[in-house]
Amino acid sequence: MEENVANYYSQKRKKKKINKIKITFTILIILGMIVLGKQQILKSNSSYIDNSIKDIKETKDNINNEQTISVVIGKQNEETTETNQANNSTITSNTNNKSNVNNIEQKEKWKTVGNDYFKDAVFIGDSRTEGFILNNGLTAKITSYTHKGLTVDTIFTDKVIHKNEKKLTIIEALKETNFAKVYIMLGINETGWVYSDLFISKYVKIIDEIKKINPKCTIYIESIIPVTEQVSNEHRYLKNSKIKKYNSLIKKMAGEKNVYYLNVQEAVINLNGNLPEDAAIDGIHLNKKYCEKWFQYLKNHTR
Repeated sequence: MEENVANYYSQKRKKKKINKIKITFTILIILGMIVLGKQQILKSNSSYIDNSIKDIKETKDNINNEQTISVVIGKQNEETTETNQANNSTITSNTNNKSNVNNIEQKEKWKTVGNDYFKDAVFIGDSRTEGFILNNGLTAKITSYTHKGLTVDTIFTDKVIHKNEKKLTIIEALKETNFAKVYIMLGINETGWVYSDLFISKYVKIIDEIKKINPKCTIYIESIIPVTEQVSNEHRYLKNSKIKKYNSLIKKMAGEKNVYYLNVQEAVINLNGNLPEDAAIDGIHLNKKYCEKWFQYLKNHTR
């Protein structure tokens, strides 16, 4: 009996011990779960913080990029505005230049004169001007310094004028001549030149030299008279399209140098802008009838 009682209490103590162990184990499990939960929360919070910092950095970068883009666009807009202003200024300047070019023709009305006006004039040119001097209908002698094939270049170099028992270049002859007006027609022979700017630069040199010789003289620059349509179509370099271009350059040059431009061609060309077929036997050099038209134009366009 006493033995049974002892066993009973022994088993009861074992059960209590086991229950304590279970409770302890359960508590440990619960504590472990709590610890793991906290770690997960901390990890989650850390990830959230990292992501937030990343978002802040990206936002900052975006703001900087937007500011950079804004600055670049603003700079481009400023440059565009400056470019547009410069272009507008250039257009205005070009318009003023064109106005200056035309000024020499428009600032005064042309006057009509008689033959005596040309007594103190000198005519300079190539074979076309030679023909003009012979066929213009004027009986009085006109001073002329002309030569077949004369160009804006050879006027300085070729000794083609016989004066005072000397052979002189045309520029040299001018230095020994009393004159008040100069008429120049050059360019038909230079239409075969490759560079039109070279032609103009040489022409400018002639004008400057004449002004140096006689600063008070009146200088008239005559347009190049076109050739006939047949010659223009068949000739190697005498093209009316090239003559038109040269005349435009000559007119501009005359305005810039403050000398008079005479659009002589308008007195002799047809509606198509060509020299009429009946104006010249060879399609280039004007006959008497058209030389007289040429001369009449000069008399109606003086200063």
